[in-house]
Amino acid sequence: KIEENLPIIQHVPCLLFLVDLPGLLHKNQDTGEVERNLHGLFNIIINTIEKYDLRKKKSLIISFTKADLMAGREDLYGPLALWEEDMFSDHLPALDEIGFYTRELITFSGLIESFFRDKFPMLYNTLSNNFMNLYFSVFSALGHDPVKGILEALEPKRIFDPIFFTLLNAGYL
Repeated sequence: KIEENLPIIQHVPCLLFLVDLPGLLHKNQDTGEVERNLHGLFNIIINTIEKYDLRKKKSLIISFTKADLMAGREDLYGPLALWEEDMFSDHLPALDEIGFYTRELITFSGLIESFFRDKFPMLYNTLSNNFMNLYFSVFSALGHDPVKGILEALEPKRIFDPIFFTLLNAGYL
């Protein structure tokens, strides 16, 4: 089914890929297996990019989900565990803060990119060889896991970062 819908890639300048790294690591227990699984998924997209002669013409945003499960686990998640330490983790920047926010976003993306390159070197090389720009972010849609299936409060964190990367990539920021 994925392959049927991939021709849309021709018409979008930037692709967004959501990755549940805590879920993948829990399921696979080893970063080599996680890398192989992610590589398989990205290969479908890369094959489409090659088919339409779009190599190095698209940007890619990789957003790691479930940031709340990574918080404080720097040993396993590197900079993905540090998302709570900045001033914009729980709100949008004011208009006069956009420049600072964008610089912070790019800096944080660079930290995640270094971590990603170290943890998944083959996948990183494949992506950097096929995409014009790579952006990395982390967010938590809920803010925390439901307790016994009940979500007591909705507290999303950094959910706008992928949108800001899309705007940045399009030249609006």
